[in-house]
Amino acid sequence: MATFNKEQPSFKILICLIRIWDSKGFDDLMTVPDECTVLTEVKNIEISESFTEVVDTAKLSFPKGTVLRKTVDQVNAVESADKIKGYKVSMSDTGVVEVLKSNAQVARVGDFSVGKRIRIELNYTEDPAIAALTKVGDGRKSIYDDKDSMNRYKEALKSGYSFDGYITQCGLEEPIEIKCEDLGHMLKKVMCPRIGSTTGLTVNDFLDSGGKYKLLESTGLKLYPKTAKQKINIGKFSPNENMTVYELLSIWSRKKLHSFFVMDGSTPCIAVGRSYFSNAKEDSVLKILDASTDIPVIDFGYHVANNGLTLTRIDPLFLAVRARGTDSSGKELHLTIMKNPEDPTQYRVVNESTLSKKAKKAGKGTAKVDLKKYTVVDFRSETEKVTKDKLKQEAIEYFEGYNKNGMDGTLTLFGDLALHTGRKVRLKDERQSVKNGVYLIGEVVTRFGTNGYRQTIKLPYCIALDSDE
Repeated sequence: MATFNKEQPSFKILICLIRIWDSKGFDDLMTVPDECTVLTEVKNIEISESFTEVVDTAKLSFPKGTVLRKTVDQVNAVESADKIKGYKVSMSDTGVVEVLKSNAQVARVGDFSVGKRIRIELNYTEDPAIAALTKVGDGRKSIYDDKDSMNRYKEALKSGYSFDGYITQCGLEEPIEIKCEDLGHMLKKVMCPRIGSTTGLTVNDFLDSGGKYKLLESTGLKLYPKTAKQKINIGKFSPNENMTVYELLSIWSRKKLHSFFVMDGSTPCIAVGRSYFSNAKEDSVLKILDASTDIPVIDFGYHVANNGLTLTRIDPLFLAVRARGTDSSGKELHLTIMKNPEDPTQYRVVNESTLSKKAKKAGKGTAKVDLKKYTVVDFRSETEKVTKDKLKQEAIEYFEGYNKNGMDGTLTLFGDLALHTGRKVRLKDERQSVKNGVYLIGEVVTRFGTNGYRQTIKLPYCIALDSDE
């Protein structure tokens, strides 16, 4: 029998706070005005996030009869309205008796117009009095008419999960369904200048407020300080056609330079980091998002609702490092490093792109290998004017430092930990300790509603196992 642990309470109540308002400009993007639409009732919420995606998304559905600002008080339809002082009683087209406080209204499709700001906050509470703060009636104080009650309720949500963004789509039928994108949505509304073929540009040149192009200036977002400090080199860049900032960052992502929305305290930011984790330098996603040494522990005996993980170990003979770099002329170099199967202590170079077409026709160069059966990891050299030999050396060093362990499948957790993509977690399984160690979260799907509160995560990369056994 498990012993009682006060840090792992067994009784929890779902609470949420959804606020919607008209954004008054980018200078004060995060302030929620007192006059805003407030909801604490929802059928389902699904939020998807990944550091490999520039913009994260959310989808919400509300049941019929959802009330804005006030909670419905159900009464018997035969009761007379004069017995319900301070309330408005009406019959909807669908035959639902609506009983509302004078400053409340049943949610309609028009209340969720595209372009409005939205903040979603989710959590558990162990205190029934906190959950009751959203109830209206019997003269009790609630979050809708009492600031102290609202502050108590927001305090209970503070340690939970939150999403900030814009409404991007609203269905025309009931029950109401809306779709949202995080604050990176504004990147789709700003155009880049035609830059042409250029070398030597950094992320700061594009996104920093003191940079050359200042592309975040009209979005309300800042370049994440940890990214700005690294001055990450882009290499050769030649966008001759018009594109949005979102499209520009998506091109970077295809080159394993990922851009994603993060909060720096109360400041909304765009962080940029490279997707390598072995021998990680300060420009890696791992270091960019490493805000603290506090690593959440996922206890399989308490936090896990469904375990769909399989520990994977990669055979070094079936691992390939695909390396890229920029030479002194601004040309992109490409080569792939893998073990020599006849002598695993040696490496071979394949799929090289540094030779001229004439040399290739003459039969010179490396072999062309189909990598479908290999685990391929990408590496980009930070060395300016890198040579082929230097790129090969760096690729071999990266290969030797690569952690060849990871997890296939997904892990579904209860909502206690309020996890976000890019964060490190520690797995703790007393029954199967072989998986215990520190992992990086690749993707998170958060679901909240009538079916409970769950987070489904993917752990594509193992940073360190507790044991090599």
